[in-house]
Amino acid sequence: MNLLAENIGQIRELVRSGYPLKARDAKDLLGHNDHLVELLEARGRLMLGVEIERDQLKAENAGLKTGYQAYERVNAELKAEVEGLRTALTYIRDSSDDWHVCEKAADALADASMGKGEQS
Repeated sequence: MNLLAENIGQIRELVRSGYPLKARDAKDLLGHNDHLVELLEARGRLMLGVEIERDQLKAENAGLKTGYQAYERVNAELKAEVEGLRTALTYIRDSSDDWHVCEKAADALADASMGKGEQS
């Protein structure tokens, strides 16, 4: 079986011109056709694998995006909480003449900010 592109091209020209095929030429064309079918099936399997991987990556990307959005929300909440604690500490420092009161208040705010304070 001679599946060279040149030979297949010559056989096709003979068929187009109406020249009767020899048995060997017909076998070559059938072999070429079988080869093309195999290539097409392999391409189909490859594309199916690519589509599956694409879908998995899309799902992973959606999960990462959701996680990042949750991270951004928590980060914004924590920034707001820190700002509130800073404001409270500044108020305590500005309104107290006793350094020990300021120190205790700062410790209490620090404990509260780290989740060590009393829960109400």
